[in-house]
Amino acid sequence: MSYAANADGRFEPEYAEVYGVPFSFIPCSGSMANPKPGPMPTRVRALESRTACEITFPACSATATRWPPKLLRAEFTDDSR
Repeated sequence: MSYAANADGRFEPEYAEVYGVPFSFIPCSGSMANPKPGPMPTRVRALESRTACEITFPACSATATRWPPKLLRAEFTDDSR
């Protein structure tokens, strides 16, 4: 529910029990009825004067893998530890 760390610097535990397919999330005994809200997130945005510096990435709809002509082999020696 939240990526805000607690006083110990850790995330609060979250619980879910999953039944059937497709997955249905049903409250379980470890869930909290009223989870405490974390700190308000800070929204980070670029300055309007720097919009020309924007970096965009193309949407990837498919990937392809090329395998090397020879299979890779691992050789383990005493120095491999």
